Amino acid sequence: MVAVVLVAIGCQPDTGASSGSSLHLSADECGWLAAPPPGDSAEAPCGISFREVARLEGADSITPYPVLAVVNGQYITATYHDGAFAFWAPGGELLNVAGEGPGEGPGEFHHPTGFAQVTEDEFLVLTGRTTLHRYAVSGRFLRSYRLPAAGGAESAVTYGDLAIMSARIPAGEQAFALQHDSIRPFGVPARLGSSLLLAAADQAGVWSVESDRYVLRRHALPDGSVADSLVVARDWFPDPGGHDARIYWFQADERGLLWTVVRASDSDAPGWCDDIYSDHQPLDPDIEAYRARMIGCEDAIVEALTTDGRLIGSVRFDAVWDQPLPFHGNLWFQPSEDMLYIPILEAVLTERN
Repeated sequence: MVAVVLVAIGCQPDTGASSGSSLHLSADECGWLAAPPPGDSAEAPCGISFREVARLEGADSITPYPVLAVVNGQYITATYHDGAFAFWAPGGELLNVAGEGPGEGPGEFHHPTGFAQVTEDEFLVLTGRTTLHRYAVSGRFLRSYRLPAAGGAESAVTYGDLAIMSARIPAGEQAFALQHDSIRPFGVPARLGSSLLLAAADQAGVWSVESDRYVLRRHALPDGSVADSLVVARDWFPDPGGHDARIYWFQADERGLLWTVVRASDSDAPGWCDDIYSDHQPLDPDIEAYRARMIGCEDAIVEALTTDGRLIGSVRFDAVWDQPLPFHGNLWFQPSEDMLYIPILEAVLTERN
């Protein structure tokens, strides 16, 4: 079953922010604007492919757990070095490495968990702790903030003059909005045991989803109250609270599309798959053997939806490590197996054969 129900709590999305951007479709994209209304089709009209648009290569400046952003036209990543981040040209050339170094002082951190552009010339460095730092695109440290939370933020999205991030609180996870130098709670918290994922784009608005419920929520500004909810029904996504499927990444792009990356148990998975996920199961030191065993246990599904609930494109990966990860608008990445470079990819909606 592939059905989407729009629960209208408010009117159609009003993006609020004015970016001056317009909808541009590349020549090889399918005609997704003519997709049928929610529930009228059991199959997405488009397929999804990924093409490389840049490659970041820089030996000791690539971390095995890449954290990326695009700030003022440049890529920013974490590095192998504590307290440092790297700037890359649009073509992938390493430009500069900056940061205040490791520690707990102003501007200091160990490894960043996320970046978010807040003005044309400034961005945030998230540290996985309750402290986050503001830097200029020149690499100069500006100031630090502390979230009123129990645990730190892992990622953030920006919308207009808001930077919105989720962080742990005693009852679950809560979003917080940083506006100028003021921090306040935003939206509704996720329940204990669930992660709160955020997405934002000028053409889509601000959205959130809890990792174990396929319910996409649009937020009104400035308080973040829930304005609309898209209840997405999939036969491979179980009832809320289960662990057979979870949403791991959530993204919005400049075309006004919402992207989800879901990992779901394969319906034909052999019984020994449960042992692999056990906390007591040691990781096979032979990574290739481990990956071979994992095939058939869990699939990764990437879906693109409109803000009114139409399923536009989908693709399924039999091996979760083959699936790219979104990080900014329509840009995705997938580290090379040898971890020596990071391909930057563009998601393309293709005509189905």
